[in-house]
Amino acid sequence: MKLSKVILKPVGFMLFFVLLFFLIYTGIIIYNIWPIESTTLSQAGSFGDAFGVLTSLFSALAFGGLMITIWQQQQEIDINRQDSKIQHFENVLFKMMEMLNEMVSDFDVQRINKVHISGGDSNNEYVVLSSGRDCFYYWYTKLKKSHDQVITTSNRTRRKNRKPIELVNNFYGEFWKGWSKDLGHYFRFLYRIMRYIDDSDMEDKKKYTNILRAQFSDYSLVLLFYNCLHSNGVEKFKPLCEKYEIFNNLPDDLLYDKGHKSLYESTAFGSVSLTEKV
Repeated sequence: MKLSKVILKPVGFMLFFVLLFFLIYTGIIIYNIWPIESTTLSQAGSFGDAFGVLTSLFSALAFGGLMITIWQQQQEIDINRQDSKIQHFENVLFKMMEMLNEMVSDFDVQRINKVHISGGDSNNEYVVLSSGRDCFYYWYTKLKKSHDQVITTSNRTRRKNRKPIELVNNFYGEFWKGWSKDLGHYFRFLYRIMRYIDDSDMEDKKKYTNILRAQFSDYSLVLLFYNCLHSNGVEKFKPLCEKYEIFNNLPDDLLYDKGHKSLYESTAFGSVSLTEKV
């Protein structure tokens, strides 16, 4: 581990200099009392005292080495604990994303046709108009139709000066009446994923929201864009989208009015300023 290398390198230098000091110190002592056969009893005692200093030094170094080892082991335990925490967070997040994709795969838009049979009776025949991720395009066209109807009505009744946010709430509200059953759970679960990331103590939360954003099609981004301007998401969901630049790759030409981008903070669209993108 990198931590081990950081610790062992200075410890190795320290041991090298201690050994070097020991050799030099021993050499000086031996030089001063040489030849040994001529030493007196008091000189031998001085010789022992000199090595006693070294013994104390090595004892202190041994204790210091023990403390460093204990500290190193604790640091490694902390790192392993953090790695385990990250792994758990990612496992839960990716499972939630998997569930979101399964939800999208199960989408289908059906039309009911009345099929008349003999005796004057009739049966319902279900015709699938769209399924899976293609449903987002179908809903996009339905929302566009609702938008156009509201704008036409507003112009006809001479209410052209209505605030853009009022118009958005009007046409999205009409759309939501017909499709909340299909999209309600999707947006609620998507919000829970965003909150799970935001509430975590991960250092790079945006890395995870970028992974989540990669799951969106262009048309699902447009639907999310208007859902967060509606009363459904304006209070809690919209700030998260602005914080994590969720609409960074949103194609401008898919919006029903590019001026609607001004209803968001510029951070929702990434590093490019709002004036450059409108």
